[in-house]
Amino acid sequence: MDDGTFETSGVDARKLALEVMATLVNVKRIAADRILRPAGIPDVLIKRFLKGKDATTGETLTKRQAGALILEELARDGNDSSTIRKLIDIAATWNAYDLAQDEYKARAEVQKARELRGALAEADAREKAEEERAVRERSERQQKEREGILRKESALSAV
Repeated sequence: MDDGTFETSGVDARKLALEVMATLVNVKRIAADRILRPAGIPDVLIKRFLKGKDATTGETLTKRQAGALILEELARDGNDSSTIRKLIDIAATWNAYDLAQDEYKARAEVQKARELRGALAEADAREKAEEERAVRERSERQQKEREGILRKESALSAV
């Protein structure tokens, strides 16, 4: 979108997707099964999420660190926006708060996901309406051009 809304929503969506991976489920293996796989994240990245090690310390990555690496890898491949949308959709319908370390934090992330999903849906609807309007205008312009050509041809053949 030209008004900057998409940029802000994209950044907000990325941050929220990272928080979804980090806070909705306390146990990494369950997070992989309940959040990452349904979002369509490739198994290679899920394995890195589960078993990845920090390059400098050698310690196992936290869910937040591993989630950030997943989003970076998806962004490099250009697959991040659809996956982020799927993560937000999963979070927006989430109700397994007992799986989180902090239920209240999880509930807050779910609420953010619901709000952002609504905002993204509105942006999509506006974009679709704009595209439909542009198609309609182009079609009307082409129709007028055809009618003009037909009139000119008719005038020439009448002479």
